[in-house]
Amino acid sequence: MYKIIGANQVEYGPVTAEQLRQWISEGRVNAQTQAQAIGETNWRPISTFPEFATSFPGNATPPPLSSSPPVPPLSTPPSPPSFGAGLPNDAGRAVALSEVSGPAIGLMVTAILGAFAALCRIFANAVGFPMNGFNNFNNFNNMPPEAQQWMRMMQSTSGTVGIFFSILGIAIAIFIFFGALKMKKLENHTFCVIASIIAMIPCISPCCCVGLPLGIWALVVLNKSEVRAYFS
Repeated sequence: MYKIIGANQVEYGPVTAEQLRQWISEGRVNAQTQAQAIGETNWRPISTFPEFATSFPGNATPPPLSSSPPVPPLSTPPSPPSFGAGLPNDAGRAVALSEVSGPAIGLMVTAILGAFAALCRIFANAVGFPMNGFNNFNNFNNMPPEAQQWMRMMQSTSGTVGIFFSILGIAIAIFIFFGALKMKKLENHTFCVIASIIAMIPCISPCCCVGLPLGIWALVVLNKSEVRAYFS
């Protein structure tokens, strides 16, 4: 894989050796074009690379990138998709898919765990388990104030109110799950960002203890330029 600097001083790549040879044959890259192999730190003329030496017979200098009007310049938007988009060996898209795979799967697990917990709460509230348990707690008045406040909060979210919030939790879990699916396919960047943020919010996230670190991870990956550029 290689990167080059065009005549407009814009960096392009990484691209494959085959793609570079095609640009050379089209006159879009000349012998003096600065190039860098992935893993190296120095830039040098592309004609000094042994694998491209035969592409420049006699080291003849073709016209610069900007002097070939019939050929669209490398800076023609959209820049990322123009470099091998749709090709089986599109390395840039493959790297982006690999980057989002981990956090996307993590958010799916978060959504599934949250939906399962919400279903359990719906069942418990439907049979009246929370209210009966709290009402039969004989030592309620002897508990510390903090514990009494917590018990009252649990009572307030039981019964019909508890079922409503559990259904809302399932809806949020579904939203996060679909956001993770789109992230895995590099679709709808904004939707994926919103789903990641929701997964981080306590009391809203279906599984906040798990969702917080996974949501942060997802946002970090989504904000990488090499990932964001390949979202449709």
